Amino acid sequence: MLLIKAEQRHSRQSPRKVRLAADAVRGMKLNKAIEQLSVIETKGSVVILKVIRQALANATNNLGLKTADLELKEITINQGSSFKRFRAASRGRSSTILKPTCHVKVILQSSVEPTLKPADKKTSKKVESKKEVKVQKEDKHNLSKVTQPEIHQANVENSMMDKSQMAKQVNRPMPARLPPTKKTVNRTTSK
Repeated sequence: MLLIKAEQRHSRQSPRKVRLAADAVRGMKLNKAIEQLSVIETKGSVVILKVIRQALANATNNLGLKTADLELKEITINQGSSFKRFRAASRGRSSTILKPTCHVKVILQSSVEPTLKPADKKTSKKVESKKEVKVQKEDKHNLSKVTQPEIHQANVENSMMDKSQMAKQVNRPMPARLPPTKKTVNRTTSK
């Protein structure tokens, strides 16, 4: 028995309202649940439908399972954190407004073994990062083959060019400079 999970966290809806849509499809087969959720016209049904489709995509793309082999095992709606806002009230007071969020979790169950094995993400990242480090080290060694006199000569040539010569190399006109302005000092005479 294989479990496929999908979860959406901090959905900006009240968990109480989303549970109404979840209770309507709980215990149904997967295809029937998707049909029923597409007919229900609430925001909660849209969220649940998206999470079910996400779990379905995880099963088909990552594990190579067919939709006919999957069953809807569990739908859980948990309460998330609440956004706190305020509204001005009379006499300079404020009243709080709580904007609740919810976490939607869907678990699909498959009795058939997957045709594809999920790739181990941790080992593949480590192998790639080791290759990148080796390439970077090789590049550093290639840079160190440049001799010190060549680097010094390049620095001397760059420092000898003034800005107008650099601008000509880049084929840009030299920006016009404004003449320096005199700084005025405010002097107050004390009597």
